[in-house]
Order: sequence, then structure tokens, then C-alpha cells
Amino acid sequence: TWGPFLIGLLRTMKLLVFISLLWLSYAAATEYYTAGAVQFMPYGTAQEDPADVIGRNLREYWNFVKEASEQGVQILVFSECGLGNCLAHEKNTREAMYHFCESIPDPRDSTAPIIPCDNPTFAGRPQLQNVSCMAQTYKMTLVLNTCDVEYCTTTTHDCPADGKFQYNAHAVFDETGRLVARYRKVHLFGENKVFNHAKSEPITFKTAFGVTFGAIICFDLQYLTPVRALIDMGIRNFVFSTWWWSQPPAMVATQVQQGFSRINKVNLIAANTGAAPINNGGGLWSEGRPVNVEYHTVGPDNQINNIRKLLVAKLPILPDGPFVASETHIPLALPSLGSAQIAPVPAAAAWHGKCSIGAIYGPWGNCVMLHAKNAPQTGSLTVSDGPITCNLDYKIANNPNEDFALFVYKGTQNIPNTPEPFNLEICTLVHCEHHSILPDLVAYCRPVYESKTIFSEFKLHATGFNETGNLMPLFALNQAQVQPIESLGYKDEYVNGQRTATLTSNVVFDQPLFSAAAYSVIPNPDF
Repeated sequence: TWGPFLIGLLRTMKLLVFISLLWLSYAAATEYYTAGAVQFMPYGTAQEDPADVIGRNLREYWNFVKEASEQGVQILVFSECGLGNCLAHEKNTREAMYHFCESIPDPRDSTAPIIPCDNPTFAGRPQLQNVSCMAQTYKMTLVLNTCDVEYCTTTTHDCPADGKFQYNAHAVFDETGRLVARYRKVHLFGENKVFNHAKSEPITFKTAFGVTFGAIICFDLQYLTPVRALIDMGIRNFVFSTWWWSQPPAMVATQVQQGFSRINKVNLIAANTGAAPINNGGGLWSEGRPVNVEYHTVGPDNQINNIRKLLVAKLPILPDGPFVASETHIPLALPSLGSAQIAPVPAAAAWHGKCSIGAIYGPWGNCVMLHAKNAPQTGSLTVSDGPITCNLDYKIANNPNEDFALFVYKGTQNIPNTPEPFNLEICTLVHCEHHSILPDLVAYCRPVYESKTIFSEFKLHATGFNETGNLMPLFALNQAQVQPIESLGYKDEYVNGQRTATLTSNVVFDQPLFSAAAYSVIPNPDF
């Protein structure tokens, strides 16, 4: 019958009108600044002279800053390793990385302005000199990511054997070319052989347009340090450079960026490397809203190509202030799932057992494999791993020949060349290609971005998360495209003494689902 469909359509239309009016009223009453994020795969190879690689990419940076200036950009963020220093990872030695390093002074240690542009003191430091001159020439705040070197002796605590600390670092320049901040990455990912991890400290800088920013780099985004200290200071704007290694279902770059921006209610300027499909995805976010964001699961013409692009948007000036954890939820009573008892999916349409979803999560978690072709229109699935129980109530609009996994995992991953363990908790529903079922009931399901199954409504409910974890919602439709936050309800609360995450569809979706997840990284006390 047409009744339920028309009711669902009407509710969706009302919600969309409400969202539009809410955003228009929000926009009309808010001041803005113009931000830019460069999605950039550097030129060069590990076999080339590092000075030549740096020089070529600096010339590209000049072009990007000029382009940004023509669009009125006031603050521009470059990607992690954008000048080519990540090429040193191919050789995986400190000496290879050292050739990309420059000594970045800490402006807090100087009473006089530090302006590297045309400054003979900075001879031999072309990165700092050039970016300082770019900022001065185009009257723009610039955030450079590079390698920072600090020399030490045997009398220095923990001085490395080669006599130098090497850090993955930000150097921030204001519109006069003055160095205003230096931030060193805390949470390394696969970089332990070339970088030292820095102690956690909140680094901020204030711009000429009156906005104060906090600085983080790549894997820092998933941890509470130094983010929580910055949030507690009232910081509502973040600059973020990354060479993100997207690993679906729960480490896709734009999904994690949206989750971070949403749960912390902040603006995020995210500059990522431009290698599709693994190392790309970024842009401009405001309180979880994708203002100007791109993520490519493949390159142009279905090829894995390098992306070099400037993304620009106006971001609202959010008032500084103490962090408020609660969200404003837009309630929508789901026509089919609201209060009805949903029957468990029959065994013919669901396989239960040990499984792995994507390489980053090994060893194995537990899952229920839902065969969409045989699945009932509405159904319920449940799976647990240790203290975490993951439940899905759903309604699907079609039955293509595809598999989805309801996957739960709690454990610790030891990532190669990474100094700290990766303590992860996840409950996720993800489209994947079911590869095998072995005699001892284990399976591997490879996440697939392109989906045909439409989960028109769903409720993903997970209990038992660690109370100290950095818990966030992740959600994307077909081809991993993020959606307006108003389309997804989210709660992080305590129910019967257990930390509980709930994701609910706030609209009746008409596009295929890629994944939905409650995802948490538990901090390490030593970092």
C-alpha cells in the first residue's frame, strides 16, 4: 500500500524543511571567516634529491596560496608531508627523514617576533623562509606541516643515539609572516623509526580575524590528548593536517573527521594527502556539518590518481566557551521501527561466527553476516564481543545480492612502527564482500564502498563501551559519502550503568548504505 510510504515521505520532507530553516537562521545570525584546505599529493620520489623534492612542492604551495588569496581565504592549511617528507618512509630511516627537517623555533621562547622571510638567520631553512614569505605576500595565516629537528647531547634526557629529536610538526605563520605557533605530533602512526613522539601539550594561536585555533596532526584526531585540553580551554576551531590511511569500515578519513567535529561541536579545517582511494578525504567542517568536503573511493576514470586541489568555504565563528557534551537531537518516530517488536532475522539470511572486517582490526572479532537477498524487510540482529553488545533493528527497501556484516570488536592492535598500542572498540554495520567461511566458523568480509542495499531506516545500539574512550558516530552512504548530521540521530549516554551509543536514522533513506558505526579509541596513560 502507499500509506506507509507517503507517511514516511511526508515526515522526511518536514524534517528537510526544518533543517533548511534551521541552517538559514543559523547562517543569517553568524559571522564567518574564510578557510582553505589543500588536498595535496606531493611530487617526487624517494630516489630524488630531497632538496629538489622540497623545492618543487614549495613552488606548488606558492600557486595554492595565490589561488586561495584570490578566493578571499584568511587561513590555509597544508596536508601532512605535503613537501614530500613522507617519501622518506620508503627508506624508513631517521637519516632519510632528516634531509627533510628544519629546526623550528618555539615562538613562546622569544620576546621578539620570529619572521623567517628574508631573514639571514634562517638561511638553509627554505621551507620556513618560503612559507613565511607566502604568508607575508598574500596576508594570510598559513599552517605548514613538516619535519622539525631539535639537536641534543648525551646529557639531554632520552637524547637519541644520532644526537637529534625529529618531530612531525606544524609551523604556523600569521599574515605578517611571523611564526606564531609550533605544534609537535603526539600520537604517531607507523612513524616510530623516523620520528620521536612529543609530549602532549595544547598549542593554540589567535588570528587577525579574532578566531583562536588549536592544532593537531593526523592520528591525534582519535585521542583525547591534547584534544580534550584544547576543548576544555574553550577552543572551537581546529587546524588538522593528515596523511590518513583510510581503512573501512571505521577509519575512513571523512567519517572520522565528521565524527570528531560533531561530538566536539567544533570547526575543523582538514587537509589530507590526495591519493585515492586510501590516502585522501578532507575539507571544511562545522559542528559535524560537511561544508565543503571531498572523498574519492577511486580517482578520475576509475583510476587511483593523485589529487591536488584547494577546498574553500566560509565557516561560522563559533563562540569560545566550555565544552557541553549534550547534543540537540531532532526526533523522528520511525514508522516501522519506533516501538514495534522487531523479529530476529532467520538463520537462512544471517551467518554468525568469528570474522575480520578490514586489515586494521585483526585479530578477529564477532559478526553476524546479513545476506540482503534473503533478508526480511524488517529484522533485528545482535552480536557481542566481551563487554560490548551490538544490536541492529532495520528496515530495507530492496533485496540485492549483497552481504552486510554487523561486526563488534574490543581489543588492542599493535601497529608496526607505532610506539603506543591502539586500543579499539567498535560496533559497525558495513557493506562487505564475503570471501570465505572456513570449517571452524570464521570468515573474512572485505569492505566494499559501492553498495546497492537501501537501509531506509535503522537503529544501531551498542552497550559496554569503556568510559574513558573517545567515542564517536560514523556514518556514510554509497561510495562512503558523508551526510548532513541532521539525518542521523546520535546519543552517548549511560544506561543501567553501561556506556551506550545509539545511532538512529532521522530520515527515510533512499540511497544505499555503506556503513554506520559507534567507534571508540581508548587513551593510553603514558601518552
